[in-house]
Amino acid sequence: MKATFDAIAKKSAEAAQTNDRDYFNEKGLLCCGKCHFEKQCRVVVFETEYTVPCMCRCEIEERDLKEKMRQAERIADIRKNAFSDPVSQSVIFDIDDNKNSELSLAARKYAEKFGKESKWLFLYGRCGTGKSFFATCICNAVIDKGFTARQTTVSEIERELWAADNKASVYDRLNSYDLVAIDDLFSERDTEYMNEIVYNIIDIRYRSRRPMVITSNITIEELVHPQNISRHRIYSRIYQMSILINAEGKDRRFKALKETMREEYEKLLG
Repeated sequence: MKATFDAIAKKSAEAAQTNDRDYFNEKGLLCCGKCHFEKQCRVVVFETEYTVPCMCRCEIEERDLKEKMRQAERIADIRKNAFSDPVSQSVIFDIDDNKNSELSLAARKYAEKFGKESKWLFLYGRCGTGKSFFATCICNAVIDKGFTARQTTVSEIERELWAADNKASVYDRLNSYDLVAIDDLFSERDTEYMNEIVYNIIDIRYRSRRPMVITSNITIEELVHPQNISRHRIYSRIYQMSILINAEGKDRRFKALKETMREEYEKLLG
């Protein structure tokens, strides 16, 4: 064991990088000619002292810069794959005009507290209330934190399924993201075929307990009291998993909902 370490230490010491400005200090250790930090250090192993290479400040800073660049490239790739519309990549909370302060606060808090076991966020209300904008902001914010995300629609997923030889792989790929945002859910055709696609999307995230952000124009009454069985099994999963937010700023106390739902909403804002 000692002989092996001797060989490793000798090879490492010989491999220490030097340049014209490097020099040895009074301790006999190689120093960087630029930052003047030691590029060698001494360690004791098996009661024997060895001189081995270590990183000077320049090398540490270079390593850290390269890591930041790799991370930035990774995040850029995640962001590019998250949206079908490149414009969405620049939709962030910083451009929020705060006209809907309640929805803005809820979206910001959700993104701030986001984790792989976060609850779902269901934003409902009429068109033009900012639901899609804030869903996009949330996706970009969680991507900035290093998570993967995808924002899409049921129609877009349906086109992917139509073109795929292995349809299960489409759902599996969708479920691989840390966050999935489905925009304008239930705006698609109310047919058995489309409802089955919606159910599969919701069910795979439901069973894996992975987060979702959903925007929809349906009312809370429709969600709680669906008109048909196909929608009932979808709505029940959304209702169980979601923090419900009215994008129009009404029903803030959620009087028609369970006490647990009010507690989840208050927990989000807390």
